Amino acid sequence: MEKLTNDQMENLVRTGYCEDLWTMLTGGNYQGDLAYGWSVYARNCVDQNP
Repeated sequence: MEKLTNDQMENLVRTGYCEDLWTMLTGGNYQGDLAYGWSVYARNCVDQNP
């Protein structure tokens, strides 16, 4: 099994997080402040493609 660097692990975790957040924000399942949700997405996932 290949070992991942810290940067590779962080990118892997963040990619899943961003995909999940995108799905919730666009699918109507987000239950918080929608403007805040999009601001979190913009701040943390700006370089991710859903």
